[in-house]
Amino acid sequence: MKKATMITGSLIIAIVLAIIVGVIGADKVQACSCEANPGPKAMLKFQDVVFAGKAVAVKSKSNIPLLASSDVPVRVDFQVSEIWKGAVDADTAVFTASNDSCGVDFKPGTDYLVYGNMENGKLRVNLCGGTKKLNAASADLLVLGKGTAPSGPYREDGALTRWMPLLITAAALTLFLFFIGYARKRRRTFK
Repeated sequence: MKKATMITGSLIIAIVLAIIVGVIGADKVQACSCEANPGPKAMLKFQDVVFAGKAVAVKSKSNIPLLASSDVPVRVDFQVSEIWKGAVDADTAVFTASNDSCGVDFKPGTDYLVYGNMENGKLRVNLCGGTKKLNAASADLLVLGKGTAPSGPYREDGALTRWMPLLITAAALTLFLFFIGYARKRRRTFK
């Protein structure tokens, strides 16, 4: 009996310690290690896209911290100010892993120098790719020189695309009502 009580007590202590260590233990663990950064000239050569811009929105498919996964990409919408390489619009989206899994920890309202590669039609960046805050990229900017301005105006928060479903619905409803009125008028004409 004493042995069973001792085992149960030890098991409870082990569980409590595991919970405490898990809750207040290591804050974050990085799952990647990067080789030395080859520098902006090499990054410009090896990356598909290089631009400067402001992160305007950071969107994760899972906003529930306990259910977040490093497999769920984080979408970051940018207002692009200058381009050195690649076809980038004034407003463009970048995808990264969660910052726990080699992803870049983008903050809305912050300017970045972004180095990225196209993968399956999406622009992707990672912690080892050279992307950094613009205020920490003076050495890169010196080597990169003057970039070009993006084509087309920036759409604030995707204003046009946000209203598009409503506009299409209104147009469809208008056409529907027009055809009903036309059909009634025609029916009265044939009577």
